[in-house]
Amino acid sequence: MTARKRRWFLALAAALSGCGERTAPKAPGAPETFPGVALKLSAEKGASYADALRLRLPDFEARHQCKVQMVEAETPDSEADVALTGGVGFAKLGERLSLSGNIASEPELLFVEFPFAYRTAFGARNREPAAFPFSTERLALWYRSDLFADAKLAAAYKSETGRALAPPTTWAEYATIAKFFVKEKACKFGCAEAADGSRAGLRNLFARGAGNSLEPRTALLDAETAKPRLTTPEMARALEQWQAALAHSPAAGKGSLSDREARQAFAAGEAAMLVSLLPPFVELPNKPLAKIAENVAVTDLPAGAEIYDSRSKAWSPRQPNTKVPHFGGTGQFLSISAKTPHREACLALIRFLGDPKNTSYVVQGARLGLVPLRTELLNDSGRFSSYGLSSQTLGRYFELISSGIRAPDWATDLRIKSEADFRKSLWTALAPALAGKTPPAEALAAAQKEWEKLVAAGGRDLLNEYRLGLQFTALR
Repeated sequence: MTARKRRWFLALAAALSGCGERTAPKAPGAPETFPGVALKLSAEKGASYADALRLRLPDFEARHQCKVQMVEAETPDSEADVALTGGVGFAKLGERLSLSGNIASEPELLFVEFPFAYRTAFGARNREPAAFPFSTERLALWYRSDLFADAKLAAAYKSETGRALAPPTTWAEYATIAKFFVKEKACKFGCAEAADGSRAGLRNLFARGAGNSLEPRTALLDAETAKPRLTTPEMARALEQWQAALAHSPAAGKGSLSDREARQAFAAGEAAMLVSLLPPFVELPNKPLAKIAENVAVTDLPAGAEIYDSRSKAWSPRQPNTKVPHFGGTGQFLSISAKTPHREACLALIRFLGDPKNTSYVVQGARLGLVPLRTELLNDSGRFSSYGLSSQTLGRYFELISSGIRAPDWATDLRIKSEADFRKSLWTALAPALAGKTPPAEALAAAQKEWEKLVAAGGRDLLNEYRLGLQFTALR
């Protein structure tokens, strides 16, 4: 028998006996490796989590022998192995891999510790968890505590209104106080907030609508029919409240104002109050004035003094202890394409990043003010110095976040695939009204007609998409 035939015979015998050559077993506790695998991670352009993620990806690549290419785009690629998006971006993605039978039940990730809404609505598809949440977002009212504590200003405000000068609890008070600060020359602008066609800009109108509504979640579209609700009394009042405030903000006479421009005005000491999803000083090129940074405080958003009940067609005073709706963009999520050929590597990436220790690294390392979703991090505000806030203000901010993420009354952005079309048509109608060229009622009526067209084009699919985003069941 030749040597070649002998080797062939021995190999065949070994294979048949089950004793063929095998790779060495993985050492206990060693990470699973994926040599030769290259994952594509598609991230929303400008996503605050993207910069922080870059800090941890090299460690993942070294541990798991798996490359990760992160590409930023205006609209994340549904075909990419993994996608990093905000709440609206997640709604626009194609079919996603369910996490329920994969990592959602793994105890080391503590997925079940996340707030119920984040597991069952914000990051769900067909009522199954399909996205892993890493951070949260909350619209808040930031204000100059030194101005509100000024004795002369307090006396003048008391004399003028009969009320104590304190952070506003209603949108009417917000506009009144903004006007007062400008009149008293306490600062150039009484308030600052985004007012443009961006998501951040229109969110400030939507938050007012939610604050005037008995059911804040469905302030924009009817949950049974998807019929737009822009011409309802609560939205009409929301626009009036917005206009009253913007008259004393940097947006007055300008036509539009971005969220970043609003925060810059506040950081420069030009505005007494700020409404923003982001803490005031993050992502700004210049540091705030020392006096401003030392005297920033934060509190809940104002709300409507009255709530409209669409069933009784009547307004009723808001009860004193009624909580203001928690309004936000829901946060940042990672999800996996159902079409990926590298399912296990993608799951390993989320396991790595979703581990409480790594989540802590990522959120604390962020320069853009990421707000942690894990409650144990919300109790450790001292590590988040990159926010540029005092420890007292940061602690208060995290208290607001902690109380809001588990609240039953929440409202979010319009989380549907065609959100950008709805937003564009609304701003086209509203811009002339905010510039004083069109009556508010006329602007809302025009926007209502455009939204009705978009709803008709979306049909039942749009309605069910909207319902699922609100944690309701789909309609057949």
